[in-house]
Amino acid sequence: MVEAIRKLALGFQLVYMGMLVIVLGVVVGLIGGFALPFAVQGGYIPVETMTQLIGILPIAIAACMLIGYIMGIAGRYICTQTPEFAGKARTDIRISFTLEMSAFVLNMVISIWKYLIPAIVMLGILPESLDFVGSIKSIISIIVFILVISSVLYFVMYTRNLAAFVGADDLSERSEMVRSSILWLLRLVFVTTIITFFILPFCLFILIPFGLVIGIPSICALGFLYVAIFVLSISVFFRYVRIVVAMPAVLKAYNSPTDTQNGPSE
Repeated sequence: MVEAIRKLALGFQLVYMGMLVIVLGVVVGLIGGFALPFAVQGGYIPVETMTQLIGILPIAIAACMLIGYIMGIAGRYICTQTPEFAGKARTDIRISFTLEMSAFVLNMVISIWKYLIPAIVMLGILPESLDFVGSIKSIISIIVFILVISSVLYFVMYTRNLAAFVGADDLSERSEMVRSSILWLLRLVFVTTIITFFILPFCLFILIPFGLVIGIPSICALGFLYVAIFVLSISVFFRYVRIVVAMPAVLKAYNSPTDTQNGPSE
């Protein structure tokens, strides 16, 4: 019983390392995108080198994203071995893993379709009518986003319930706060989307001449919402990382009430 719980620590460690690799890819992209032009202007590297690096940069970013994503899925898979006696945590992680795998498969399918089908159509093997990836890419992206966010939510709920099961009440409460923050972030994103694509265009182009009177405050509110989303996103991400980092130590130190009475587990 105790060892089954302790082995779950590896799953959380893989999820954490996967996030680090993905963040590394983002950092490499940002630094490369901003630093390379300045390095060329300053004469630190020749233009030919920058051209080569620009060609390598997307490959490096994509590799980091893919490796990090796979590590995250592997970590969730290990966590699906949560014993039945852990209660609702077992159900939460299985749902999280299923959602994450679904998002991964959809991403792979759309990527293959994006690059492979147009090439096959150009060769005349398939009719051009099958090359409709552009029309469904946005829909697929929205579905993937929903799947990923839902997977993260269920993983946070899994962390909350598992922490409560092993007696780490403080970590369980922190996990619940992260879950609540994610839901608030989604509400902000929804409101911002409504303002951006519906309310603001309506005010600026339909309610003329009142458009400017109503539109300018809407633009200010929109700017505030964008800032709020950015700040809350950073806060949620770091709090999410903290609970994932804290779980392995909690799990490795876990002793069931029976083990506590009978001495440390082997």
